[in-house]
Amino acid sequence: MDKPNQISEATQKRMGDDDEWEELLKTLPKKVSQERPDNVLFLKCEYMKEDPISHFKVLAKLMGFPFSMEEDRQGVIEKILKPCSFDNLKALKVNKTHKNDVGHPNSAYFRKGEVGDWATYLTPSMAERMNKLMKEKFSDTSLNFKFY
Repeated sequence: MDKPNQISEATQKRMGDDDEWEELLKTLPKKVSQERPDNVLFLKCEYMKEDPISHFKVLAKLMGFPFSMEEDRQGVIEKILKPCSFDNLKALKVNKTHKNDVGHPNSAYFRKGEVGDWATYLTPSMAERMNKLMKEKFSDTSLNFKFY
């Protein structure tokens, strides 16, 4: 079976009607973020890719380790982010040559690392269906997404 058909079959199974899942999506993010706004962060990879410094500052503050103004001026954030970057992690020998515990190559976890690259793995009709379902399923939640 080719890749688009495998993906289509998998999404059909996972994205069917599921009342519990829909109820969870509608209530949990809003409830948790309202009850504990200082303890909850919905962090999206796309946003980290677009503005890593700002989002990393928010993450550090949430974890109780905010950066000082001096650390910010000294470029500490950038010094931490550089070795953690997608390109750096992808280039590590362990991620090029090793396999995980179940035998899958570590390299399978790294594609291009570009926002919206998921669309290259889907046919146009699959991408359209995915966008429609995401908008439909998440419209009543406090989670919002950019569709590429």
